Amino acid sequence: MPTINTNLPSLTAQRHLSASQLSLTTTMQRLSSGLRVNSAKDDAAGLAISERMNTQVRGMAVASRNANDGISLSQVAEGAMQKLTDILQRSCELAVQAANGTNSSSDRQALDSERAQLLQEFSRIASTSSFNGQKLIDGSFMAQSFQVGANAGEVIGVNLPSLQAPNLGAYGWPLQQSPTTNSYAIARGNDEMVPAGDLVLRDKPIAIERNESMASIAQKINDAGFDPKIYTQASTSAVLSFNKSLPPSTPSVAVTVKLIAGDDLSKAQSVSFTWDHANPDIASIKQAINAVSGQTGVRAEDGPYVDDVRLANDAGETIRVLNDSAPGVSMFIRNNLGAANAWTNGMTVPGANGAGVLGAGAHDIQVQGNLAMMSEDSFAMDGGDYDLDGDPTGPFPSMQRTVQKFKLTDARLDTAEHARQALIIYDAALRQVTSARADMGAVQSRFESVIANIDIAAENMAASRSRIVDADYAVETAKLAQQQILQDAGTAMLAQAHSVVAEQALALLKDV
Repeated sequence: MPTINTNLPSLTAQRHLSASQLSLTTTMQRLSSGLRVNSAKDDAAGLAISERMNTQVRGMAVASRNANDGISLSQVAEGAMQKLTDILQRSCELAVQAANGTNSSSDRQALDSERAQLLQEFSRIASTSSFNGQKLIDGSFMAQSFQVGANAGEVIGVNLPSLQAPNLGAYGWPLQQSPTTNSYAIARGNDEMVPAGDLVLRDKPIAIERNESMASIAQKINDAGFDPKIYTQASTSAVLSFNKSLPPSTPSVAVTVKLIAGDDLSKAQSVSFTWDHANPDIASIKQAINAVSGQTGVRAEDGPYVDDVRLANDAGETIRVLNDSAPGVSMFIRNNLGAANAWTNGMTVPGANGAGVLGAGAHDIQVQGNLAMMSEDSFAMDGGDYDLDGDPTGPFPSMQRTVQKFKLTDARLDTAEHARQALIIYDAALRQVTSARADMGAVQSRFESVIANIDIAAENMAASRSRIVDADYAVETAKLAQQQILQDAGTAMLAQAHSVVAEQALALLKDV
């Protein structure tokens, strides 16, 4: 029905033109912004999902930076530990050198001076190494968390132990202890020095035979398979002194003794020298003893006093001194403990240094070794109560003692014994530092794995978000062409609608 008040073709053309205009505007907005979702009206659900994904992607980017910071911190800490390791390695070299019998007291003092300087540098590094103002290996960087994910709880915990010198070292006893802790004994002849029984360490019994040498006991402890391992260091040391009260008619006398470290008396070697009480030649005595040390296992060193000779066996074998001939002169074997008690003939010898007298004629004095035990963890020794006859009610006190901590600061190189003890301390400290370095290496590897995982997750999350919010240019350009054609067609049809209706109305009016 032709009308002039309502142009239905025009209204239809206008509606389609308006729709195509809206679509064209949306398409041009997407092409100009590169986004499919420019506002919530474009895709309400997609916008909510994409924003959650965006939070994850941005959070993972920060987490990746956090993990990289963790790697940097670990590298700084490990670098400091590397220098600590180098210092400990050098200290071990000095201890090995100081433990050698060719060094004099002045040599060892020089070595000990370098040790002290190294210790100061060790302490400086341990107390000052830091990252971003935080001290790393002084014990204050404990239970720290690194946020390595976009969500709560996605953390890596890092604990850096204190590597300061007082916190490193070993548990145990030093090389010289009171005989009441079963570390030293002196006896005459065939009297028993070490009673038979069990030595209990960490609840594990170690069978001890009568008169067993400390070297043998140390080997049994080493073979027991303790974990953490108990390190042993056996040695024997005694001081040989002489009776200087010779009659004026006999200013000097020839002395012959036999020495052996161990139980095989057939290997004992004779040592002959001249004793002159007015002008004792200690150097010649040491030279005579050291000339056969390869066969006897007994080494001669400077004693604590000018007229003394120290006898030593680094393996902890029992030193036996047999007097073949010493007319008019007596020799004293002192245990050199510096402690209140020593044992001789099963009796307590009062005074700081127990002694056995080796007079003229055939006598035999045995000097028992001493034993140091050390471990990274604390342990206790329990040996029960013993006496010479194995009677648990006898006079020997209980061999029960809890070990003490020997810190890195306790290491000394001023004597061979201290140097050997220092080796154990340095070895324990090295294991502790290298263990911390290994932990740091594991943490770095973990951070690297986290970064790789975060990068993959962030990439996949970004791809998922892109599929929701980013414009597909292939689709949108096709839509643009479509909407432009519709716009042109709609405009043309709108003009046609106006002219057609008018022409129809005028044509009808001509016939009136």
